[in-house]
Amino acid sequence: MGETKLTIEEINSMSKIEFCKIFGNIVEHLSEATEAIEELRPFEHVSQLENLFCNFIEYLDDSEKEIILKNHPELTGEIYNEKILTTESQNEQKIAGINQMTTEEKILFNNFNKL
Repeated sequence: MGETKLTIEEINSMSKIEFCKIFGNIVEHLSEATEAIEELRPFEHVSQLENLFCNFIEYLDDSEKEIILKNHPELTGEIYNEKILTTESQNEQKIAGINQMTTEEKILFNNFNKL
């Protein structure tokens, strides 16, 4: 299935529900991020939308960033084992070499996740 590219006009005309559904996974399914950025519409360019998501994280305080990190799925945990990762997460796994880890390495990695 091919990738559908949205125009800025289509993004700006979405309902709040559509916007949050489409962009809701950008910041680890943090609905507050998507909702805050949705309220800044209309966007002039797609790059503006991208920058708003990047800046949202950048300007959070440390405790808020920690919440985002804790919401990130464990890289070798249950979601990985059940093979229900998003395409983006699967690509991240491949880039990091996690899909090449031995069973022993996964156990060690999971133990670090529990700290």
